Amino acid sequence: MAMAQFMRACLIVFILLFVTIILVQYSSLLSQLKKVLNESDIKKETKAILRTDHYLNVDVKKVCSVSPDIYSINDHFPPSEFMGLEEILPVLKAWHDSNCVPYIKGQNCLFASIGQHLLHHAIQQNKTFFTVQVGAMDGKSNDPMYSMFVRGENTFTDFKPFDNLRNWLPVLIEPVPVNYNALIDTYRTIAETKHLGCAIPINALVSYNSSKATCPFCYMNTHEDAPEDCKALPDWMRLQLGTLDCDYLRIFFSGHVHCVLEDPLPCSSITQLLSDKFLSSENIAMLQIDVEGYEHMLLEGFMKELPDDKLPYIIHFEHKVMKQYLKKQLEGLKDAMEDKGYILYDQGEDYLAIKLNSTNFSVNKL
Repeated sequence: MAMAQFMRACLIVFILLFVTIILVQYSSLLSQLKKVLNESDIKKETKAILRTDHYLNVDVKKVCSVSPDIYSINDHFPPSEFMGLEEILPVLKAWHDSNCVPYIKGQNCLFASIGQHLLHHAIQQNKTFFTVQVGAMDGKSNDPMYSMFVRGENTFTDFKPFDNLRNWLPVLIEPVPVNYNALIDTYRTIAETKHLGCAIPINALVSYNSSKATCPFCYMNTHEDAPEDCKALPDWMRLQLGTLDCDYLRIFFSGHVHCVLEDPLPCSSITQLLSDKFLSSENIAMLQIDVEGYEHMLLEGFMKELPDDKLPYIIHFEHKVMKQYLKKQLEGLKDAMEDKGYILYDQGEDYLAIKLNSTNFSVNKL
């Protein structure tokens, strides 16, 4: 009897000891698992920080070296830290509430006004305000970027004109050779007179046909040996009209078909053209487009390249040609932009599209 009780007691002690060992091991496993999960979270956070660092900090010396004839005029570069979307948004919201609500066409809710606000903010924070202009022509004729930053026109603020443009980094895409050469001259002068540290001119076409490295481009003959009747055409015809749609240009100039030249030019997407210059599309603070009716193709392609929360909060594009000849395409573009969260304001011959958050939301057409 005593032996049976002893054996029972030993069994109970053994069971308790076994359960204790299991619990200790389980607790140890939980602790190790928690540590692994914490390390994983830390790694994720670190990667996110690194991604943010890469996104905001740019090797400006490397970027500016692609255009030495402009940046070498001054002994300074733009700041290496770019103005991020998270900094742009509160400035944009405050400006929008003050100038666009309610919207009265022709008053303060203008592209020039928000551009000037943002550049002043970048100067105050000593950061770089990065803009991209597609269809930059000669850099000053009917040019909204030149008007707002170099001339300081169309401002409805108390800001003084910009004397120092070091904090502005413009990328300027222009396919027409004669315009491109004039563009470089314009920005050399800006560097000399306004202390612009760097500008990136690109002689190329924007296209979203990934199968082609070059695209046919048609424009008016501006060469010295051009026929006299071609030289006599108005400047807006000779210098401002160029297109990927060569058939359209020949029909438009049916009386001067011999003045239309067709040349193959390098072409790629905005993202790839910027990448070739060591820049990211995710850094674009403001996008300006004037491509004579191809705005819908360019913007629809561009909006597919980036996540919605990385799209520029400010896009300004001409709609004059689309309203006249491509109404269906224009309506499709407006719908696509509104689906991405943009509010479109009609500015006469252009639309100002602004995005007030990083998620999609429905808005009414204005």
